[in-house]
Amino acid sequence: MSSGQLPVGFRFMPTDKELVTHYLMNKVFDRPVPAAEAIQDIDATQFYSTHPKNLDSTKIREEKKKITEKRKEIFS
Repeated sequence: MSSGQLPVGFRFMPTDKELVTHYLMNKVFDRPVPAAEAIQDIDATQFYSTHPKNLDSTKIREEKKKITEKRKEIFS
């Protein structure tokens, strides 16, 4: 498994304490963040201009488009 790649079936369900100690504190002090490739930041302008129920779907659509552009599947 390459660096930054998560194992199949990985679930991201951190506790509040884990979010603060392992992610936010590192982010604030500009230290490496665990699984940085899996946790994507969103621009504040986009965050505040998007309805809360659309935040996930907007990001998912962007990621799906990137993947689709790279990969083509052919069934015969």
